Amino acid sequence: RPPPRGGPLLGTARVRGASMAPTLREGDLLLVSYRRPVRPGDLVVGVLADGTLFRSGARVVKSVAGFDVHIVETHHAAKMDAPSGTAMAIGERVEDGLGRTVPVSSIRVGSVPGTHEVLLDAAFEQISLRHEARDRRVFADGALTAARWLAAPRPPALYTMRDVLAPMPSLP
Repeated sequence: RPPPRGGPLLGTARVRGASMAPTLREGDLLLVSYRRPVRPGDLVVGVLADGTLFRSGARVVKSVAGFDVHIVETHHAAKMDAPSGTAMAIGERVEDGLGRTVPVSSIRVGSVPGTHEVLLDAAFEQISLRHEARDRRVFADGALTAARWLAAPRPPALYTMRDVLAPMPSLP
């Protein structure tokens, strides 16, 4: 079957960032190859690595009485969706570790590329796990990392960004 008009040649890879597409969460990257597509959940390597920390932090406080958990995400004022796809993905990881739903607060202000924070709060202490994208170039770096990975010979399959980053320690 020929590629769609304007699409890649058969067997070649294509990187496409998508925001607010109906089937993709904000920040999702779709690397398309007619032989080996990759659909990562987030372009930012730090967010994927932090997912392990977010889940682990929730597991730690799950067995300790008095802790409340909340997620706060901040993005630029022009961002239309709230909460972001990244915040929802982090929420899923935290809920997995905690065993219950976790509220998410969304802030839209200025030109913030993206900040996600998990607050583990008790009467006399607070634990804060935070990831902050300080520059939008971090998204491009993630896309380039995935594109380089996809360029190597791979068997046909649907891959995720976790596959791309599998050599990194601690990624679930």
